[in-house]
Amino acid sequence: MNFFENKLIMAPMVRFGTLPSRLTALDYGADLVFAEEIVDRLILKSKFVLNHKLKTIDFIVKENEFHKVDKNSNIVENIAYKHNFIAENNTVFRTPPLKENNKLIFQLGTRNIENAIKISQYLSGVNWKSEFNVPNDDDSSPYIISGIDLNMGCPKDYSLKAGIGSALLRSDTEIELACRILEALVKENRPKDIKTSCKIRVLPTLPDTLRLCQTLQKTGIDALTIHGRTPSEKKSDFSTPNRDHYINEISRLLNDSCTIIANGGSNCINKILDIDYFKAETGCNSIMLARSAMKNLSIFSTSMVTRDEVIRKYLKYALIYENEFINSKYAIQQMFYHDGKSDQFQKLLKAKNYREMCKIWKPDTELFIDIADDIYSDSFESHKNNIDVAKFDNVDGIIIMDLHYDYREWPNMQIDNNYRLQFNKFPNPKLALIHFCNILNIPQPSYYSISSPDNRTFKGIVDIKDLQFSTYKWEKSKKIAEQSSALCAIKYISKFLSL
Repeated sequence: MNFFENKLIMAPMVRFGTLPSRLTALDYGADLVFAEEIVDRLILKSKFVLNHKLKTIDFIVKENEFHKVDKNSNIVENIAYKHNFIAENNTVFRTPPLKENNKLIFQLGTRNIENAIKISQYLSGVNWKSEFNVPNDDDSSPYIISGIDLNMGCPKDYSLKAGIGSALLRSDTEIELACRILEALVKENRPKDIKTSCKIRVLPTLPDTLRLCQTLQKTGIDALTIHGRTPSEKKSDFSTPNRDHYINEISRLLNDSCTIIANGGSNCINKILDIDYFKAETGCNSIMLARSAMKNLSIFSTSMVTRDEVIRKYLKYALIYENEFINSKYAIQQMFYHDGKSDQFQKLLKAKNYREMCKIWKPDTELFIDIADDIYSDSFESHKNNIDVAKFDNVDGIIIMDLHYDYREWPNMQIDNNYRLQFNKFPNPKLALIHFCNILNIPQPSYYSISSPDNRTFKGIVDIKDLQFSTYKWEKSKKIAEQSSALCAIKYISKFLSL
């Protein structure tokens, strides 16, 4: 049986298809999960890191590389930056291979054959089993992904402007380019047993759509996902019916040579039995869900659970795998769909960190105490005395460094060789430190100052979770003294964030 046959699949969804959503969907019965589309240049500018603490493979944007934009490709680079979710530690993509093994499809946004081949080689070259002490005779796949999917369906403006997504359907020339990319991926992936697929939207007429699908099938792909709306019928067009009969015709014509996966039926899918109806309408035994999954990730289960239960499971994974808070907040907001006036949703909008978010769904904060505080303890307390930071002294429990805040140097200041905060987001160290605390799910910093004997200069002291930071230098104002102490805290904390 083809790898994609008879599967329930979570669709690739921008900003929603990050790790916590994928793991939650798998827990509720999804057979395969697609990661959100990642643009080729972004993954090529990344390096993979073996995260032994989380037992994940992380793809990290190389230091400052992403902002070095080639004049000839600045549109694509800028589009990619806005399109992809990039965590504050510059993590582009994260996967725990022990949990997603044989179930993860990497969706690629590209219009470049060479880049597609490089990415296939790059992703298949990660030796995770030996690094995580998994025996080679174990049944798990040695690859961190099970397939690469070419995005030919995204109708959003940023994709169209970059010439990716459904832009590859705009003309015969573009379709020919897409076919050459797929042929190259098939040839590259086949010996390594990494599957190749693509996801499209239908063309305005059935004959044109059938010809398109036949052309794509001839490239040797393992699966073809079809959304039954055209690229011009975007997400906001809820009233536009999905062309299930198009998909049915395509399935009858091609399903013997490659698996046809039906997509676009979320308007009528609210429970597992609705999926059976969609299967019958489209003639497909493999179904991909987007908005239905976004509303309730337990849609893949024979017994759906409440949204609250789904959110609690999602939060657990978000905390365990240190997902960026902003991304988690966005994903949970999507789960409310048209329920934006509810009391929970309004509280969610006001949440500034995981602690506040967890209180909404677990008033006794048990979820936060059991998970978030454990993460804090493991990642912070156990490392704080073993961190090789730049020169510092510990005087009466206060960590003192030779640092000074200068507003003119701040925007481009290098914290250390491994980690660089995206300073352009924050006007000063105190605001950046608030962000650090949100990342770590720890209480916000508090400040006080001491004055010199002549009362003309000051030292600031910042207190964070029983750690205190200050500087050797006396400053001319309390304001600068506090900013300098915040800079010391950032210098110290950023060291273990980059471990």
